[in-house]
Amino acid sequence: MHVYLTKVFAWLATVVCATVCARGAFLIAKNAPRLFTILILFSLNWAILIPYYSEPNPSELLAGFAGFLLVYVGVLLRREAVSPLQAEAGASEKLLPAANLKELVSEEQIAVRLLIVLIAPSVIGLSFPSHSSPAFLKLEFTSTIVSTLITLIGLYAVCSGVRSYLGNKKGWKSLALIAILYSVIEVIFTVTFLLHPNQGVQVADYWRTAPVPPMTEPFLIMYGLLKLVFTAMFLFLLIRGNRPDAPSMWDEVVKFVYLIIVILTLGLIHPHYEPD
Repeated sequence: MHVYLTKVFAWLATVVCATVCARGAFLIAKNAPRLFTILILFSLNWAILIPYYSEPNPSELLAGFAGFLLVYVGVLLRREAVSPLQAEAGASEKLLPAANLKELVSEEQIAVRLLIVLIAPSVIGLSFPSHSSPAFLKLEFTSTIVSTLITLIGLYAVCSGVRSYLGNKKGWKSLALIAILYSVIEVIFTVTFLLHPNQGVQVADYWRTAPVPPMTEPFLIMYGLLKLVFTAMFLFLLIRGNRPDAPSMWDEVVKFVYLIIVILTLGLIHPHYEPD
């Protein structure tokens, strides 16, 4: 039962973050197409990570793709900060000063290049037979390291974007503090993964099998908590910066709390058995 609840918590936290962000796009970004896109991308970032908490041995590339989405969330927030885009009659995007436009284009180019860097490690498997591939060039190592670097850059990009988006409003430092904690856990997880390279463990029932390195119980709990806190702070700051429709968001939060209670109740009353 304990093993089951730990894995369900990490999975449920990720699902809730993805779902709340997707729903929030319709509530706090009705007249802001770019903010709508930002929230959908932020939601997809969490959705991509769901296999980490529902399947054994997920691809490490998933974390890199999620990090790439975070980079673009930050880029779009910066663009929204200097040139808000409204979907109102007669409204249009303001022309940017040449210096600001050049800076934003440069950031977008960096984001695209990061995606190319993420895909690059797959060339290693084509270039080296599995039996002769150098240890430090193994795909599981390179993809993990590259994915972690992109995730760290993505977290920085989101915090930087939120800071620009809020302008004179306070709050971005709280998000940055959470991002720093998330980054520390991400680095520790990567080191743990590199120290336990043989992850090809086949299990008959993922949910009722004890967590194995690198995704041990402490990581499941910390990742779940940090995702919930980071997402809550991110949404709060977007609402604070955007302001319209903020009250309706709390009604949706209450609905999701009830949904979580129902899901946990169904999970608890279902019979579970520990493996022999």
